Amino acid sequence: MTQRKSRFVCLIMLMILACSSQGILALENQYLYGYVEIGEATTLVLINPHDLSAPAFRYSYPLPPEWHLGRSRTTANPYTKDIWVAAELNRGPSEYMIQIANITTGFTKEFKLKSSDSRGEAFRWSSDGDKLAMIAGIDDIQADLYVYSLSEDTLVNLSKDNHMQINLSWSADNSKVATVSVVCEPAGTCEKQYSGLIDVYDIKSQARIYQLDLSSYTVSGNSACDLLFSQDAIAFTSYCYDQNIGYAMLPSDVYVWNLEANRVDQVTDFGETALRTKSGLYAIYDYAWVDAESLLVGADYHFINFDPQDGHQLLDYDLNGETQVISKELGAGFSLNPVTNEIILRTRSPEFIITPELNNPPIQSLITQSSTLQEITKSITFSDIKVLDNIASLIWSPDGNVAYGLVLNKPGDYPVPTGDVIFFDAATHETLSLTVTSDKEGLQIIPVGWVPAIPAK
Repeated sequence: MTQRKSRFVCLIMLMILACSSQGILALENQYLYGYVEIGEATTLVLINPHDLSAPAFRYSYPLPPEWHLGRSRTTANPYTKDIWVAAELNRGPSEYMIQIANITTGFTKEFKLKSSDSRGEAFRWSSDGDKLAMIAGIDDIQADLYVYSLSEDTLVNLSKDNHMQINLSWSADNSKVATVSVVCEPAGTCEKQYSGLIDVYDIKSQARIYQLDLSSYTVSGNSACDLLFSQDAIAFTSYCYDQNIGYAMLPSDVYVWNLEANRVDQVTDFGETALRTKSGLYAIYDYAWVDAESLLVGADYHFINFDPQDGHQLLDYDLNGETQVISKELGAGFSLNPVTNEIILRTRSPEFIITPELNNPPIQSLITQSSTLQEITKSITFSDIKVLDNIASLIWSPDGNVAYGLVLNKPGDYPVPTGDVIFFDAATHETLSLTVTSDKEGLQIIPVGWVPAIPAK
């Protein structure tokens, strides 16, 4: 397919939000898409994705004097009635703090960080909307795992150790939170790493209840990333640490830690193959829990000195330790609807090759109509494929009605979001594009994701 199908497309200029009547998704969506504009003023902009012709909701962002919103580590809470945003702020090159702001009421809570080396590494809202897990150096130069409760206005340091925390994930029932920590020195910089751990903390008791020493398993390297918690299992990728390239760690394989069985299962074997054959490997993985016991894994891989050199795999793993290859034509890049378990499948053009210079290339993506996991096991045809160029993975609204994907810059460049957005309608499979532009130089666009709809006055 060489032509792009785009039946309903609206181009929207930043200060003039207008499009034809065709630009209205047939949905009763309960969520708005939000982003922050940083220019002469800092403004939170909320867009109704099923009525792009409607005026945008605009709020002045509650920044303290002389403080600025950082470009990364900014996320909205999609699970509350009010609009809550957690963000990292800076004042100059060396002062940082984390701000939790209720945009609806104007309430803010700030936590200053000990140094620039202890900047916030991650924010994750619990799915009940009450708690924010974050990694930051609030009490010490070394970043720890904290949980802030909106209802109780309390901050708890769960880890309280001298490890470097680098990732987080909530369990499905929000009773536990998992993090990756690395034993290292000196504090704050971690120039030397000794071993990686996955720690699981119980929120009620504020105690660590599980710990996995990654060096005890066949994980290439001493750390892990991209934690994804179900109820009793954690999926993660292992990373190869290359002393010559510092912290540019590359993903090698996907593993699942079964907490109840105290067992680690290896789902893919690309990293193992690379180590065994002494071949270079560049791999991209996506995975999602279909239910409490089934994990869908997509992989795109490129070997440097091993055949077959390039390929894709879509796999189904269950907690019994069994893995089934569903497809060798599809791989990384799918998005799982959190309500219906329907899946938007993405693949790349046949000539797609992963290269060291571009390990997540924004090459043309093919999006099929949504299919259930059972239907994926049958033969898949691409007769109704919609071609969307240069988009990041689609992120579903919590109600499963619509997903958004950030538009990336041109193929061949490093994949950086432009600020433009593609919306995907789960009911009609139609797409709408939102183009965010401005005549003002230096305007930055920071996506914050889904926020709850604003109650009618």
